[in-house]
Amino acid sequence: MSRPGFSVFHMQQVGLNCFYEPSITAVQNFSASADAQKLKDAMKGFGTDEKTLIEVLGKRVSFQREEIADAYLRDHRKPLLDEVKSETSGDFRETLVKLVRDLLFVEAQGMHKAMKGIGTSERRLNQILMGKNNADLERLSEYYQLVLGDHKEDANRTLIGDVNSETSGQYRHALCYMLDYKRDEYAGDSMRTAIDRGGASVIDERLVQDDARIVYECLTSRDKNLDPVCQILFTRSYIHVEALCKEFAMAYNLALYDVCDAELSSDFRNLVLDLLEYCEERSLYFARLIRSTMAGLGTKDDDLMRLIITRSEIDLASIMAAYESTYRKTMIDDIKGDTSGDYQRLLLALCGC
Repeated sequence: MSRPGFSVFHMQQVGLNCFYEPSITAVQNFSASADAQKLKDAMKGFGTDEKTLIEVLGKRVSFQREEIADAYLRDHRKPLLDEVKSETSGDFRETLVKLVRDLLFVEAQGMHKAMKGIGTSERRLNQILMGKNNADLERLSEYYQLVLGDHKEDANRTLIGDVNSETSGQYRHALCYMLDYKRDEYAGDSMRTAIDRGGASVIDERLVQDDARIVYECLTSRDKNLDPVCQILFTRSYIHVEALCKEFAMAYNLALYDVCDAELSSDFRNLVLDLLEYCEERSLYFARLIRSTMAGLGTKDDDLMRLIITRSEIDLASIMAAYESTYRKTMIDDIKGDTSGDYQRLLLALCGC
């Protein structure tokens, strides 16, 4: 389990010239045993002290929650996950369960849910895979098989195998590029240098120009050979794709997003548009996803929980700022309007409230 510090994954998400702000950070003077004892006391005897559960699990980052779970098992001889399931209920319990588990296990559950039963939720597949580095995608695939075991399904199946069977066409090719761990990445020292120098040290400008030309020609030609477009967008680094968008606009006086919107179709178009928005306006991309979980009738609680939990220690504060700027309403107000009780209070704690 990685510990806080310089994360290549986080740095590869930041783009060339901007950083992102989490809503929760690692607690200083942290004691896993002390927190485990607080949780034990909160769930002991008649009734449950939900406020303490929120104050502990809603204010700790993932590696601290993992250490708390380890301390709980060591000190109290019971799995924290089982205790939480036994002592809580409803959406509050589901959120706590996700907090106690590894973040990538939670996202593997989301992948399974997206492909289970009749039909596939391509939107959920896109948002879970977007921005992951190759190492995290590999771990996601490993956790997916654990999820299959939890559901007593064929453990010989694989994530990439299920994606192959549940999707088709160019969309399937793009997802398989991602799940075959093909995307270019940079070592941590290279990323530090890139940030210091505005990205120039890791961006091959000639390659960016060549890629912009190839993408333009493929998208605007009559026969529309999309294989090179797919390979470029889903094997180049996220920073390279961001630079490609800028080069495309300068070279052709067109936004690559708009050209793809007009020239592509179906699930592949949606995935490409998600990628381009992620690379150019990441905070807005996730703000839109969170907004979609609360728009219209009903709330997509499982997606809302997952997005708030997984973004909280990466960039949720930045996402909340983009949300308010775009929708002229705070994310906090929308969460208050769509949720209630301890579930609401736990989500707000993860938002830094």
